[in-house]
Amino acid sequence: MSEVKVEKTRDSAGQETVGGPWMRAKELLKLVPISRRSLERLKNSHSIPYARVGQRCVLFRRSDIERWLSKRTIRAIV
Repeated sequence: MSEVKVEKTRDSAGQETVGGPWMRAKELLKLVPISRRSLERLKNSHSIPYARVGQRCVLFRRSDIERWLSKRTIRAIV
């Protein structure tokens, strides 16, 4: 099985990002500070966007994850 290469790139704000446009769970967990089990629960309940390639390969698109996170951001009341 081939391994996905982790790329370091810069986003539009100049911040360094990890991973290319598609990430496996290992790269996603570097981006989102949750446990692997929590990621499995989110995936199994279809709460997080992902693509399945074949029977075992699950990929997450960076833009989908960033959009998913922005929808869950809670703004502080000041």
